[in-house]
Amino acid sequence: MNKVAVFGSLNMDIIVEVDDFPKPGQTIKAKSIDYKAGGKGINQAAAAAAVGASTILIGTVGQDTFGQQLIAQIDKIPNLDGSLIRNAQDEPTGIASILSVGDDNMIAIISGANNLTDRKRAEEVRGILTEADVLIVQFETPMDGIKEALKEASKANTVTVVNPAPYENFDHDLLQFINVITPNETEFKAMAKDFDLVEGSLENQMLEWQKKYPEVGLIVTRGKDGL
Repeated sequence: MNKVAVFGSLNMDIIVEVDDFPKPGQTIKAKSIDYKAGGKGINQAAAAAAVGASTILIGTVGQDTFGQQLIAQIDKIPNLDGSLIRNAQDEPTGIASILSVGDDNMIAIISGANNLTDRKRAEEVRGILTEADVLIVQFETPMDGIKEALKEASKANTVTVVNPAPYENFDHDLLQFINVITPNETEFKAMAKDFDLVEGSLENQMLEWQKKYPEVGLIVTRGKDGL
């Protein structure tokens, strides 16, 4: 069984369903509220565990009710080890505040304790990163920690997978530590600009990427339009 390490974010998603988005200064009544485990780190780890991989999630929550709830939910997921989730004393658990209207939404994220999943933390778990078959990261934690985690895993020939979301311009030197990168279409458009790819169709830009960076596999996700 493959060993997967996920170095990433944990949030409590607070989902408020409304009929329409409020205008600035407007107060409206909501239809419902729901609380769900979220953060791209949790989502990646749960997905890896669901397909049978022995998965460990490395991240940080606060010493608050949301943090306790997230850990309790993670403990119920088969194949998922949450023993390296740290409890921060001085930071709250990350929160994603979501206004939902049908299939559309507006999201505001408070990183909170996720900011402590940083370079120091990556150095502390070096042994776990180098023992894994696959390391998965995303961009919801500090970039210095992401780079350090990828660097250490790459030294051990661990396969590294990066979901560059939420997208931010990153140091091109990071590519030397990445085996596979998985932006969605919007993120890839931003990447294409940052990496000076030829303008044109999605297909042409993907082909250009593979010519320029043949060592970095590219998977562009397309949401409901994916195959």
